[in-house]
Amino acid sequence: MPDPPKTLAQAEERFKSFLLANGYPPVICWITSTDLVVISSHEYSIRKTANRVATHFSDKFVQGLAKGNGVELRALCASGDRTFATVFVPTDGTDADSRMMGDGVKLSCPMERRNAKVIGNPLRWLFLSRRDGGRSNALFE
Repeated sequence: MPDPPKTLAQAEERFKSFLLANGYPPVICWITSTDLVVISSHEYSIRKTANRVATHFSDKFVQGLAKGNGVELRALCASGDRTFATVFVPTDGTDADSRMMGDGVKLSCPMERRNAKVIGNPLRWLFLSRRDGGRSNALFE
């Protein structure tokens, strides 16, 4: 088994191959819980300004590996040309064990692809996020 990647940029290359093999677009848009709302079990909405600064996720990735409990690159949903994903770091060893994570990098995506619709209208986004009521936060835990 190859050594785990040391940076998010290195891990992204493996993640892109993983995404392609599972029917997801290889273009990754990193998001946080404030960028996604659940519309239905197979449809999510993403805030148009969602592609967060990569340094936030790079730092989270490196810090997660340093803790020794592993890091998960998690695809959440996809539009026609982009996969929306996040970096998950378990809180401790027990959390990592319950999620079947080693000390390296875990790649994951839903077996059934969730469709994403990008929302550009700020008023529409406000309506959808209020209606969501925090349900989407569970996807980032």
